[in-house]
Formats: sequence, structure tokens, C-alpha cells
Amino acid sequence: MTATLSDVNHFGEIALMVSTTRTASVRASQLSNLHKLEKETFDKVVKDHPEIAKKIKNKIKDRGVIRSLLNGF
Repeated sequence: MTATLSDVNHFGEIALMVSTTRTASVRASQLSNLHKLEKETFDKVVKDHPEIAKKIKNKIKDRGVIRSLLNGF
């Protein structure tokens, strides 16, 4: 499966939500600025902003990720 991401997009959120390794490989087609978000910081953000966690969970579901990965959320 291949996806094209645009400005202000993200990847790796599934791994952060379910505490696993990232499942996608990423390659930039042009010069890009990337930012790294550590798990500890991510956890604080979703705890302090549950609406962000909900949006990420919905994206995960939309991508067809196995529902069992989301148990406990």
C-alpha cells in the first residue's frame, strides 16, 4: 500500500497509540521538514487533549487497522 502525504500531515501515530514499532516506511519526494515526537510527549498531549486522541483513533479505524489494537483506549 502506498500513500501520498501532504503538508501538515503525520505518520507513526498508530505505533504511538498502541506502543509498538512503526509499520510504515516513509520516503520524501521533495525536501521536507520532519519533526520527531517522543512517546512521553505524545502521551501527555493525548491525555491533556482527548479530542486529539479521538481524531487519531478515528484515523486508525479509517485505515483499517485491526480493532483489537485499540483495546483499552
